[in-house]
Amino acid sequence: MDLTGKIVIGDSNRALHAALREAAESDRRDVIVNLGSVSAIDSSGLGELVSGFASLGKSGGSMKLLNLPDRINELMTITKLHTVFEIFDDEDDAVESYHLPLGTPIH
Repeated sequence: MDLTGKIVIGDSNRALHAALREAAESDRRDVIVNLGSVSAIDSSGLGELVSGFASLGKSGGSMKLLNLPDRINELMTITKLHTVFEIFDDEDDAVESYHLPLGTPIH
């Protein structure tokens, strides 16, 4: 799932919510969210990521984050959300992580 622009309260926040809900209700519950083209995110956007993570987990899926811009990476660290999400800089590594047994280190 490639996101672009700002993820803030309003339309962009609702669009993310709808996309993650649709994924949780589908048979494609393992999602990689690419944030590389996201210019800003507010607390409601972070909340939607957490909510989506929980919804996907409850439905037997998971969500991983990809290509966090520096500012979003800082927010993940400040809010301690980097301990919740698996975060990747390389798309191939993110995709491959779904094919490895749980606990396998990624280099």
